[in-house]
Amino acid sequence: MLGDYHQALETSREVIGYVGPLALMTLGREQEAVALARRMESTSALLPLVRCFFSSARALAQGARGEAIALSERAIALIARGPEELFQQARHLAYLAEPDRALAILARAVDEGFFCYPALPRDPWLYALRANPRFEAILQRARERHTAAVQAFVEAGGEQILGVGTALASMPA
Repeated sequence: MLGDYHQALETSREVIGYVGPLALMTLGREQEAVALARRMESTSALLPLVRCFFSSARALAQGARGEAIALSERAIALIARGPEELFQQARHLAYLAEPDRALAILARAVDEGFFCYPALPRDPWLYALRANPRFEAILQRARERHTAAVQAFVEAGGEQILGVGTALASMPA
């Protein structure tokens, strides 16, 4: 979510999960992304939704636009509750130049609980949506919810418990 894809790959070698192919793709390593997604989607013990995520990532990395859109839509249909998973599919749709659908799914993700505000303005796959007033409204809702969550964390003594400071003041505008 911080946009540090090198670090994400480095620190998650053992359990790379769905983010692995996406991080590789964002770094321009499409062939590695395809290979990893193929390896993961062929794993027999995957739930249908997880298999669909890997298949969608593979199609995305291969540049198979129609297949990637269909798989993203299938994944969205399978998500009963999963705002972060919705966010990832919204990213896919934005990357695939499907702005209206991407915005609808992104709005749903924020409304259902994904409001990791720092990730939204810095995500390169969402840049094409930035000029759209609907994106700005979604971004504002995410920022408000994120700010409220940070304030609740601080008021509950979360900083002292974890020994950390918050980045509320350094959030992008």
